Amino acid sequence: MISLRNRFKKSLWREWTFKTELQYSYYQIISVFQVLIKLGLKKMYGINTNQELEIFNKNLMSKVKVSNADYYQIIRSKKLSCQYSHIQYNHLSGQNYIGLDCDYDVFELLEEKNVNPNLVVKNHDNNKAHLFFRLSSFVGTTPNAKIKPQKALRLLTHSLNNYLETDKAFNGVQAKNPLYKGFDIFSFSNDSYDFDELFECIPDEQIFVNKPEVSTQDDKEIIHVGNGERNVYLFDTVRFQSYKVKHKHKDFNSFYDEIERIYNDLNAMLSEPMDFKECQHSIKSIATWTWFKFEGDGKNRGVLDLAVNGHNLSLQDKQVIGATYSNQLQRETTQNALQATFNELVSQCIKPTQKAVSLSSGKSLKTVKRYWSKLEK
Repeated sequence: MISLRNRFKKSLWREWTFKTELQYSYYQIISVFQVLIKLGLKKMYGINTNQELEIFNKNLMSKVKVSNADYYQIIRSKKLSCQYSHIQYNHLSGQNYIGLDCDYDVFELLEEKNVNPNLVVKNHDNNKAHLFFRLSSFVGTTPNAKIKPQKALRLLTHSLNNYLETDKAFNGVQAKNPLYKGFDIFSFSNDSYDFDELFECIPDEQIFVNKPEVSTQDDKEIIHVGNGERNVYLFDTVRFQSYKVKHKHKDFNSFYDEIERIYNDLNAMLSEPMDFKECQHSIKSIATWTWFKFEGDGKNRGVLDLAVNGHNLSLQDKQVIGATYSNQLQRETTQNALQATFNELVSQCIKPTQKAVSLSSGKSLKTVKRYWSKLEK
């Protein structure tokens, strides 16, 4: 693991091209930075920081939301975005970056944690900063995009927040603008990140999704979730509800209407609700899959109806068929019970490991392992 001291040495070597090896301590290096800050010089330290800034600029939309200290958002062209202190750094349709808000000394964070952000955008007068991790692949966050990458991205973002102790209330809509001259810019990596690379940096006990913050305004509950995770939050929450209400309906149309109502009611509670048209795809997907494929709450008694359809069968044949069906039903019941437990753990923001599912369901760990590959994750 490269220490912060060595990373700063590397930074200073590249920026100032000293002819001899640096012998400064960490505190001496920080003192040099503080002198430069007082001199009001433009600072761009790190591993090919300019290259990382070029990538950041290239990834921006042609028109982005920007703001200054008052956080009043306006739309400006990419060319003019460098004039504003805060910027919409991800696309409306998905994410190229995971952005985090460090409300304490960012140098302390980087010294203690084994992470290398692509960009660190720090205040001039203190060491609070925003961190940017560049993703290897663009992750769509609309209802039309694949849901599994969205789930992984949400889990990774929350887990990084847990591990780095950054601000969980940061919604990711706008962040400190690395193109703005009023900040100190650092870079500690020019390599993009796969999900697995970042997950490897995080201890297992820190890998979980936090419950969304809920506030009250005019006697109405407001749910605060990150801008890039609204779709996956709505999808998972409503999907779990759909499993519980399916057995109450006799036909698909009435079931669809209830799922639509649940989805729209929950969406209306978000601090930044999604557009009505965006919701329709997820509503249809949840209702269709649950109605035609999920059997967790169904009743299977008498489904073979052998008293009528098997009137030409002998008693022994009926017993064999019945036993075969019972064994199949038992397997399905076990799988459904494990699936329900898995879903419940996820809904409670608990990491659904095999051990956790075993303890919560009362099934043996051996049974859980046998059915694990069949569970929908």
